[in-house]
Amino acid sequence: MDLTQLNILLYKQPSTQDFTFPLTQVGDIPIINSNHSANIMLYIMDAKGPTADELFTIQQAAKKMPVVIALRHVEGPIDLDMTLPPNVTLTNADDVIMLEDALFEGYLRVVRAYFRAKMMLYAKKALIPYKEKVEKIWRTKNAQQQAEQFTAQFLTKDLPPILHQVAEELLLPLSPKIAFFEERPEQKLSLDTFTSNVSAFFKQLRGPIEEVEEKPGRFKTLIGKTSKKARAIVNKSSIHVADAFEHYILEQLRTNRDVADLVESYISQVKEAMLPTRARQSVNVAILGQTGVGKSSLINYLFNAPKRATGAGKPVTEQGFFEEKLVLNGIPVSLIDSWGIEQGKDQVWLADFNHFLETRGYKAAVAEWVHIAIYCISGASARVQDFDLKVIDMLREKKIHVIVALTKASLVSPQVIAELTETIHDATREDVTVIPVNSVAQKLMTGQVIEQQGLEEITAHIRVNYLEMLNERLPERIFYLANRKVAGEYRRRIEESPSSKEAVALAKQLSERFVSQDLNLLMEREVHAAMTTYASTLDVTHPARRTNRTKHVDNEWRIEALDVAFSKLEEAFRSTILMQAPPQVGRKFQKEMERYLTENRARIEDETRQTIARASAAIDKEEL
Repeated sequence: MDLTQLNILLYKQPSTQDFTFPLTQVGDIPIINSNHSANIMLYIMDAKGPTADELFTIQQAAKKMPVVIALRHVEGPIDLDMTLPPNVTLTNADDVIMLEDALFEGYLRVVRAYFRAKMMLYAKKALIPYKEKVEKIWRTKNAQQQAEQFTAQFLTKDLPPILHQVAEELLLPLSPKIAFFEERPEQKLSLDTFTSNVSAFFKQLRGPIEEVEEKPGRFKTLIGKTSKKARAIVNKSSIHVADAFEHYILEQLRTNRDVADLVESYISQVKEAMLPTRARQSVNVAILGQTGVGKSSLINYLFNAPKRATGAGKPVTEQGFFEEKLVLNGIPVSLIDSWGIEQGKDQVWLADFNHFLETRGYKAAVAEWVHIAIYCISGASARVQDFDLKVIDMLREKKIHVIVALTKASLVSPQVIAELTETIHDATREDVTVIPVNSVAQKLMTGQVIEQQGLEEITAHIRVNYLEMLNERLPERIFYLANRKVAGEYRRRIEESPSSKEAVALAKQLSERFVSQDLNLLMEREVHAAMTTYASTLDVTHPARRTNRTKHVDNEWRIEALDVAFSKLEEAFRSTILMQAPPQVGRKFQKEMERYLTENRARIEDETRQTIARASAAIDKEEL
């Protein structure tokens, strides 16, 4: 299988035969006609979606490869009133960017599947010596204890090299920008990941001793008492423990979340290397709250949508978080919704949500972040629960700006709203915005009409909070990407040098290029993508800007080159012994460049914020 190329199996409904496939490549992956490449099935359909027969075909195809359903002539959100298989992605055929994103996500699914398959194969081979040792232990109790020790040993010593080997064999050929090094901290896992329940697992697999009814008669056969004792011995044998040990490890590799995150840390490099950075024409807004606080009513009010069920969008995790494309008062929004937080399940929800936020952190592209969070608290309850503050604190720790929506505000007095606002501000040091909201218009028995409120205020604060969020979070991402470029692409190029002398020369060249050019270009690229998203929302919300703007001035906020003295770097490489092998030169290069980045971190963060400010000023000036 050649994963450097992509094969699109294209099918069209009769009503979409006029569709012309617009892409020759997806990201950096060329599209060719070959069954030996990564295969994705693409269905082009009208807005009604698949028929019953087509849905059955899609379900069967999804068992073998990723499937993308691309709808044409869609008005409003992309959605179908049917349940689609997990391996199926829904997108807009008329939007080239959305189509390419969906196909690229399908490609990553293929890469991920091959990565996991190869990981399981190598893991099974690595477990053979452990199994043989467990099988030779006479006492079952000792065999269990040894199996538990081997579980920890496999985790710390065998699994990281296995993942590293799979990454080198499978992912390195995909792009020269990708590189993996064994000493990277992302490859470490907690021992608790596997060992916490291993004893219970072995006990569960052995199960109870089967009771066998004794047969009357003088002689005891294999189906009598002798058989009963034999079963007990077999059930408790070391062979059974060894099989349980292997089964447990392999099952954890398939299902464990920490292992999935570790695999994803490798796959994410493929995504960053092969999919160009683009602006996303929407703001990602998470709307959260406990069950019964009026979250669904708020969503219906904000997005002017009919009554909807939670989970109407496509699932983005297995834990119950959903994403849906909507429009908020003219702003294109990617709504991130979740099941309501229920009593007794709050800690489970909290753990799942924390994991979800980790996947949308600074290591992900800005377009994938949770940009703004709207947390709903019922004003009618007249109190703020500790759990509400815990969720808000979690969001603030992740540097996600929070808007607290006090729902059902019309049911209580202004004094109660003021007291709730004061409580929230005291708990958060006034670090969140509190907005009273009335999602449903009401007519009282007195004839008084209570209008809906909160939409305009929430819209205004989303715009302000987006810029503040970038100032806080974007410098962290740029610092992370700078380290990734040094430790990945550049170090790999140095280590592939034919000689030590050429490796040292290349290290000097790359260090100068990095601090004088690449770091600036990296800032510019990330800020440009983030601010283009910001500008695109203004295009909709500000009619004067939309009508008066005749052209877009690209990169109006270019950065000045950092005036870096190369004396320290020159001294470091001058001390490098030319007889050292290129891998040693590469490691020294990485160490020195990471030291440089650490020493200049405050300066890089300040330059990033100034770039955001210049970008915002350029947009506002153009708007006028």
